[in-house]
Amino acid sequence: NIPYKFNLIYRASRDGDTVATFHKKCDNKGATIVIAKIKNSEQIIGGYNPLQWDSSNSYKSTKDSFIFSFTDRTELQSAKVGYINHNYEKFAIYCHVNHGPTFGNGHDLWCQNHDTWHTYNYSYFKIDTPPNSNELLPYISFKVNDYETFINKDSIEKKDGYFILNSNHSPKVFEILLSIDFTKLQSNEILNLLLPSDGFELRSLIMYIQETLINKILLSKIF
Repeated sequence: NIPYKFNLIYRASRDGDTVATFHKKCDNKGATIVIAKIKNSEQIIGGYNPLQWDSSNSYKSTKDSFIFSFTDRTELQSAKVGYINHNYEKFAIYCHVNHGPTFGNGHDLWCQNHDTWHTYNYSYFKIDTPPNSNELLPYISFKVNDYETFINKDSIEKKDGYFILNSNHSPKVFEILLSIDFTKLQSNEILNLLLPSDGFELRSLIMYIQETLINKILLSKIF
């Protein structure tokens, strides 16, 4: 069994498709992965925030965040991951009371409301983006069917009825997975290792993202 997973803490269609509800459910909860399903397609887009969301109307600095896309959510090979450019690390995460999840300065990926998202390649390396639904805008605007936020459950603990944020050991926690060799497994075999999904996303996507984090850890140790 895989000893580590993310828990679903917010789904727009289930919990309320407003920015206010996103912040109510996701603020101050630690490291999260956001996954959005592009409308009328099999495309997935999202990002990893190793810090936390809040309503501070400010940028947060990190070198460990990234955004990602799958042009076909059933094909892991269609994935692209865009890491933050080291010159823009201080703009990696943007937290604003009137924004949903937002990555980068510009912004590279941000949620205006439940179904309207935008992307503008600036701070992160380029990923595959959906077609622009409004060519009059300087950035790419697109619609999503739904989006979800997953929390690293090991980043918080409950004590005396309160959730306490542990010291930020992400992405260190992903080293748990280093003992598992996924390189010899096919996509369907990976799926058999994972817990059933309770949302529209595929657990294979989460696993791919976790592997990406691990690879980044290994590269940082080598270089």
